[in-house]
Amino acid sequence: MGRLLTRHTNNIVRYRYMPVTATDTAEIHHRRSIRLQGYDYAQAGMYFLTICAHDHTCLFGEIVDGVMVLNDAGTIVRNAWTWLAEQYDYIALDECIVMPNHFHGILEIRDCRGSSRTAPTGEHKPAGHIPGT
Repeated sequence: MGRLLTRHTNNIVRYRYMPVTATDTAEIHHRRSIRLQGYDYAQAGMYFLTICAHDHTCLFGEIVDGVMVLNDAGTIVRNAWTWLAEQYDYIALDECIVMPNHFHGILEIRDCRGSSRTAPTGEHKPAGHIPGT
């Protein structure tokens, strides 16, 4: 993500692409971070997640008569969510919902002291594997 900066000199417009930092994004969208300073988000606890599609494009399905109807991409998102608990024994899943352009879920990271989060599972996945497919 970036932004195009312009500079006018002697009736000549010059363009320069600048990467956008997290601070710039907060200023552009007038948002403040709700993350706790110094908090370790990898520690055990309950976490509410929201994941949005790029540019808030409706990629995951549509709402018909008040009901969310998932398309193939929406089904992949839902399956990837359930895959997390199947893949990682220290993850427990609570409620989730896939919406046309975003996803909400509540995830619990259980205490996993004494185990490695990167330990091999014995099941080898090919490169490029998409969870839930």
